[in-house]
Amino acid sequence: MARSTRPTRSLGPGGDKEVDFSLVALFSASSLATFLAILKALVALGFVIFVHELGHFLVAKACGVKCEKFYVGFDIPIRIWRLRLPSALVKFQWGETEYGIGIVPLGGYVKMLGQDDNPLNAEAEAERARKSADEDAAEVDKNELAEKDAVAAEEPVELDPRSYVAKNVPQRMAIISAGVIMNLIFAVIFAAVAYRMGVKITPCVVAGTSAGDPAWQQAWPSGSQIVQIGRDGDPDSDLRFQWELRYKVAESGIGENVKEMDILLRAPDGQEQWKKITPTDRLKQQLGMVSLGIRPPSSSRLSGTTPFYRGSAAAEASPPLQPGDLITAVDGIPLAETGSPNTYYGHQVLEQLAAAIDSPMTLTVQRTGIDGSTETVEVDLAPAPFYSLGLEMKIGPLVAIQQGSVASEVGFQAGDELVTLNGEPIGDPLTLSQRVGTLAGEPLEFTVTREGSTVAIDVPPLGPELNIPYMGPLPVASIESLGIAFEVTSQVTGVQPDSSAGEKGVAAGSEVVSVQLRVRGEANKAYVAGNYGERYEEEMVIGQQGVNWMSIHHRLQHLLPDTEVLVKLQHADSDPVVISLAARPRAETYFSDRGLVLTQMHRQHTAASWGDAISLGFRETREKLSEVLRVLKMLVTREVSVDKLGGPITIVRVMGIESSEGFSRLLLFLTFLSANLAILNFLPIPALDGGHMIFLLVEAVTRRPVSERIQGIFTLIGVVLLLALMIYVIFNDIARI
Repeated sequence: MARSTRPTRSLGPGGDKEVDFSLVALFSASSLATFLAILKALVALGFVIFVHELGHFLVAKACGVKCEKFYVGFDIPIRIWRLRLPSALVKFQWGETEYGIGIVPLGGYVKMLGQDDNPLNAEAEAERARKSADEDAAEVDKNELAEKDAVAAEEPVELDPRSYVAKNVPQRMAIISAGVIMNLIFAVIFAAVAYRMGVKITPCVVAGTSAGDPAWQQAWPSGSQIVQIGRDGDPDSDLRFQWELRYKVAESGIGENVKEMDILLRAPDGQEQWKKITPTDRLKQQLGMVSLGIRPPSSSRLSGTTPFYRGSAAAEASPPLQPGDLITAVDGIPLAETGSPNTYYGHQVLEQLAAAIDSPMTLTVQRTGIDGSTETVEVDLAPAPFYSLGLEMKIGPLVAIQQGSVASEVGFQAGDELVTLNGEPIGDPLTLSQRVGTLAGEPLEFTVTREGSTVAIDVPPLGPELNIPYMGPLPVASIESLGIAFEVTSQVTGVQPDSSAGEKGVAAGSEVVSVQLRVRGEANKAYVAGNYGERYEEEMVIGQQGVNWMSIHHRLQHLLPDTEVLVKLQHADSDPVVISLAARPRAETYFSDRGLVLTQMHRQHTAASWGDAISLGFRETREKLSEVLRVLKMLVTREVSVDKLGGPITIVRVMGIESSEGFSRLLLFLTFLSANLAILNFLPIPALDGGHMIFLLVEAVTRRPVSERIQGIFTLIGVVLLLALMIYVIFNDIARI
């Protein structure tokens, strides 16, 4: 009796439906750099696919199976009208196997005797694997042959001993699982080599906290470093912001209730303290995430391409700032080194500028010339004007009180609504911290409404105000010297008479629905197209994708000259109206962000030995496997939308970014892709290795193979579903372009 003939051994439409490794022939490259980036991505993806198929091939050969083809890509004949394309870019015969690179780069496959990736060809392929027990006899007369044929019709046929279907269940299981095992082995190898070469990591250093969020409430100081997450293990200074921290925080948010975390925090003075902290879920509904509210560290080095925002105070610095400048001091005060020579944290620069928001400052920069020589340059940087449309928003309730702050001592409570400051209306919430800063050293009196009652709160003299820049994405501002964080709504409660909004007659009581920017002038349009793309002028709708009045106000600070601001306002029950406004500097008011573009802080993490490198390789692979499993779980539980899935275009784009950061970063991304392929390919879905493993398990239990007809039906269903998913993620990719 013939055994199952449906072991699909391909990576693509006919087999291992790894959607993320597909459709890489979209390179209508507009430049050599784009073409080379795509080519590099294709080669890297092709190698991951090659490794997968090599696993199947080697184990199949070890089990004595005849392998007729080994292809990366599919050798499918393609005809476009009268033009006939070759089915393979390269192919050659070596021994009994044809090796090649197919013209359709959707995966790869190993063709074994006794199997075919197309269920419609399964029956014909099965016949190839069968042979009569006496077919090799040299001399048989016609009568004897007829007699033997009659007997053979009543007896089970014999299988070709070199066919896949002739092998026992354990051998076929080994062949099926070999691709996944090979991917896991090379995932470790990729990561180990990367760490031995040295990997750039972003350390878990706190560069600032977002007003009102958990880390802000606990007053985590800038420059602190997270050295351990969870009580298991030992402190580690090489924890990575984008991996250990990010994903541990994300894991705490899985499920109905956010889980508390234990974090060992090392203060700038070296003292370590365990913190119990629960991430906030205020972003979960809008952005699908939980957060501690920590800003990742930046370097004090300016971007090598765009060192400042055009239209900002930094753009008017004298002498001009240049790409790659390294800031080493602010107003003569040297920055503290990070522990690595000539490396400084960017938050030191930003905080010193914010503390002197209304004062000109001098930056000391180290500048490297084309010939490699360095020079020290003193750069004067003026205060940044506070650009405003003239709209003053209603202040919302206090969302948090900082632990150990003045506010916690004098009796402020979350939920209080600020009404007056020293007898005057509280006014524009976006300028409140600056107004409090001008009263530093003087006693203050606030009145608040609390549960329908008015409460007066006396505040002792405060120290200097920090005026930290908005970090988002929630509409929350703060008074750092006092220790309160309050919401900023999008409801207009006042209009400055000499502003653009005042001139257009905007009335209090309106609600801002959305804002849209319109760039004027060919030079400005070209700049936006080259630096921001079409999304710069997209409508920003309040309440969608982290858009709020504070994020819009931040955008207004770095507008190009003559930019038109279209504001959609809703008043009471009337229809929304769109008004064209202009952002103008507000008298005696300044913005804390002067427009410097700092690079992300990186530190080289190099394994001391190959033993350490292999250990890190196993850790990296384990983390990537956990990450893929976590995302799959969130997809099943609908905690993450399928709209977030990326396809081949996203992979090529991300791989281009990673490869630009160095070969070791590319190797780590290949580790991620290998783990991704290993798990997705072993899901119990027909047409994937996991689906074939299910068929083999059934055969092992029942001691008879699943019928070819049933396997064919399920395989076709799996292929259709996976093709649909492939098309869906490709459309997702196109929509993001």
